[in-house]
Amino acid sequence: PPMQNYEQNREKFLDLLAFAGRNFPKNLRVTIQSTYGDEYIWIDLDGNETKFYSNSIFRDNAPSIGDGLKLIDWDKKTFGQLKSKLAAINARTIVLNRSGDEQVPWAEITYRYVEHFTDSYQFYAPDSPKLAKLHAKGCSKKLESDGVVFLFESTTSGSYRAFCSSDNNKSVLIEEHDL
Repeated sequence: PPMQNYEQNREKFLDLLAFAGRNFPKNLRVTIQSTYGDEYIWIDLDGNETKFYSNSIFRDNAPSIGDGLKLIDWDKKTFGQLKSKLAAINARTIVLNRSGDEQVPWAEITYRYVEHFTDSYQFYAPDSPKLAKLHAKGCSKKLESDGVVFLFESTTSGSYRAFCSSDNNKSVLIEEHDL
C-alpha cells in the first residue's frame, strides 16, 4: 500500500518536496511531525539538537513550537500549509536534511510508525552514491527518476533491520545490526 500510495499521489508528494525545498532553511536538518496529536519541530543546528513542542506532554519542559518556527523563519500559515500537504498524502513526519551529506536522504517522509516498525519514503538526489548502493542491493528502480526508495524498518529484541522493496515487490534486507 505505501508504494501504491506514492504512485497514486505522486504529484502531491512532489508538491510537498518542492514546498519543503523552498521553505526549509539551508544547512540544517529539520524534522517536523504534525499528526497524531503531537506536533513538534526538531532542529539539528551544527550537532545541537533542539525539539520545539506543541500539544505534547513535554510542553511544560520544552520550548514551544512557535520558538521553533521563528528559528526556521516560518509563521503559522507556512506551518499550516505543510501540515495540510502531509495530511494530503496520509503522512506523519517529514525530515529535510539540507546539510549536503549524500549518504543520508535529502528528504524522508514517514508513512506509518507503530512502536517498533516504521515505513518511510527516502528521497535522494538521482546521482547520489547512496541511492546507487541501494539499487545495487536490489531496491526497486521503478521510481528511480524521483530518487525515491521505500523502506520499512523494525527494531525489536535488541536488533535493527531495514528492508526495501524490490522491483518484483519482494523484501530486500539492506541493513541489520545489534543495538
